[in-house]
Amino acid sequence: MELFMPHDHEESSSAAPDATPAGGWPEGFLAHIAGDGCPMCHNDYTCDDIGWGILLRRGEVANAYLWRQGRVRGYCVLIHRGPPHVTEPTDLSEADAAAYWRDTLALGRALTAFYEPLKLNYSTLGNVVPHLHTHVFPRYEEGDPAPGGPLPWEFLDEGGQDEQRLQADAASLRTLLQEPVAGTAERPEDPFRVAAPHYAVHRPGLPAEAVRLLAETVRDIKRPVLLDLGTGTGQVPAALLPAVPRLGRVDLVDTSRGMLDEATRVLVPLLKGRIAGFHQVAAQDFIPPYDGYRADLVTCARAAHWMDLPAVLAMADKVTTPAAAVAIMGDGSLWTHEAPWTVDLRALIRSYLGTERRAGTSLYKEPARSHEDVLAESAFSEVTTYRFPDRRTWTPDRVLGYLRSTSFAGAEQFAERHAEFETEARRLLEQRAAGAGLVEDAVFTVLLARRPGGSR
Repeated sequence: MELFMPHDHEESSSAAPDATPAGGWPEGFLAHIAGDGCPMCHNDYTCDDIGWGILLRRGEVANAYLWRQGRVRGYCVLIHRGPPHVTEPTDLSEADAAAYWRDTLALGRALTAFYEPLKLNYSTLGNVVPHLHTHVFPRYEEGDPAPGGPLPWEFLDEGGQDEQRLQADAASLRTLLQEPVAGTAERPEDPFRVAAPHYAVHRPGLPAEAVRLLAETVRDIKRPVLLDLGTGTGQVPAALLPAVPRLGRVDLVDTSRGMLDEATRVLVPLLKGRIAGFHQVAAQDFIPPYDGYRADLVTCARAAHWMDLPAVLAMADKVTTPAAAVAIMGDGSLWTHEAPWTVDLRALIRSYLGTERRAGTSLYKEPARSHEDVLAESAFSEVTTYRFPDRRTWTPDRVLGYLRSTSFAGAEQFAERHAEFETEARRLLEQRAAGAGLVEDAVFTVLLARRPGGSR
């Protein structure tokens, strides 16, 4: 039996279809075909939550919703918006029919990428509500109630989804679909959007020793929760998800939509059904996604110098378990590394941009206090320092990609002279690579902090 979708403010008691009159169609069906009193036409398609479902995307002609009802995770409904009221796909013009199919495919691709189902089902029925809509739902290899056959409708019609997981899934799917939802205010121009793809490809990852250290902090926790601040393109979760199969949830916080988009692309293949929340806010403004939320590990890699660290640690004190660990991590940059080739590269950058180090639209300022000092005055005052040597051998192409990802030598810093700079920088790097090579002897530092007396 097909799910009935009334106006979004109707009570659920009226949601189930009334008994169909013997030998006839549901009451009002003929009028609804003509659009008279059609319950779907009354949905508020400007709203990001219609009660029955959470808006994932406003497509060309149809809205995609993650549905609250049913027992199948990832169950979605695509609804043609109108006006005018449309009953059949054949009622659409050729252009709108193509657009409806494109909207359907976009939803299907996102569900496939996030949930990794064995199969997707697409059902365009309309036997109870004759308004063009398509049910899209994953079929899973394990736990499917009807392998090899159609899914019994009670699995979509009865029960409901866990709200916490539903909201987290919706945030991930929205990012995959790259469509803003109602109520999302326009934000200032994202200075990291152009840099994000270069960051994802060219920034060094975490050393294996650092990953093992972080994994050890949650060794005895059944379903640990990771809160990664200033996540960038998600390097920390990307390293920990394979290393800690028990990781139950990851929350990624960054002010940059571009960075979060890249993080989603990186992480979706690694999640394998685990919950991920994406939060486009400053780290100190993170709000727990549900009552009772507590993180077991808070991480911040290469981003703490951008933050109001005392405020961030005060926030972390409120959203973590008593035994939680906070890890502040970093390894400097090619600007700060002292090697003959980096000294020459820094001199070249200065010849274009001036002697002061840039930081986006302003000049870089060293933090007034060390991270160690700030931690010592926070709730997480018991600090252990770990240093892991990390020798890296660069290529000219990778150095140029790395520079594009930085706030001190990104393309926007050079404006129309960027191509000229890269030509000169490539020549310099190729000369140095042919000599002693482009070697960086970095040290990756982890400040692992806990509350006094916190368990290890």
